[in-house]
Amino acid sequence: MPRSRYDQLVEAGIFGPDDRIELLDGLLVAQEPQGERHATVVGLVRAALEKAFGGARADAERDRQRPEQRLRSACIDLKIDLKTLTRP
Repeated sequence: MPRSRYDQLVEAGIFGPDDRIELLDGLLVAQEPQGERHATVVGLVRAALEKAFGGARADAERDRQRPEQRLRSACIDLKIDLKTLTRP
């Protein structure tokens, strides 16, 4: 299904904001519900990404690192286990 057809269905009210579907490669796919573990992982990843790449203060050491080094350093600083994406 083309994106334009999907948009027409949304405009016609067939799909609403509470419908958990997405258009992937032209197919309508039901989104899986987000459980507590998923929400926790999303929060940890967001915190690590913000620490690695965001923030208002300039960090000269951080800015010299490659992106994957920044993310690894942020996970270590935040005590996030890189294999399980959880905190001990």
